[in-house]
Amino acid sequence: MDTTSWPAARTKAYPIMDLSAEQFIQIVTAPPAQPTADETPDQRRTPRTGLRTRAAIIPLGENAHPAAITIEVRDLSASGIGFLHEQKMALDEQFALVLPRTNDTPSVVLCSVAFWQPLARDLFAVGARFRRVLRDGGGTPLPIDLHTPAADLAAEIERLHRKAS
Repeated sequence: MDTTSWPAARTKAYPIMDLSAEQFIQIVTAPPAQPTADETPDQRRTPRTGLRTRAAIIPLGENAHPAAITIEVRDLSASGIGFLHEQKMALDEQFALVLPRTNDTPSVVLCSVAFWQPLARDLFAVGARFRRVLRDGGGTPLPIDLHTPAADLAAEIERLHRKAS
């Protein structure tokens, strides 16, 4: 999804820049903001930070074409990412999140869709969990909190191996 095709109202309200591995590390390791008096504390395992930025993902589903698309990131935590997408994504659908690094070797994180919600025609909110780091481009390691049972990882490695052969 190229954000230039989005209606201007969706992109003019705030500047959009690309999410890099360095920004990811800075956001995820920052101390969580304290809720104000009218907010309820977040009950998640890892606190999320709201933001507006772009990121590149590569869908990995059976019928997906392995090409990078741009999504608009809504929030981020050490265990997952929330974003906007023009299409509904199936639960457990996998994709690679690509995080560029300053040394031109990007970090790549395997993610799976945990939920989706329609917001408008051709606009969906998607939440995904980080499953594992496929490639860490060097420098400071990505501070990702993985809660994937070992059996799930073994099954996923087997599935990817069958797909590659």
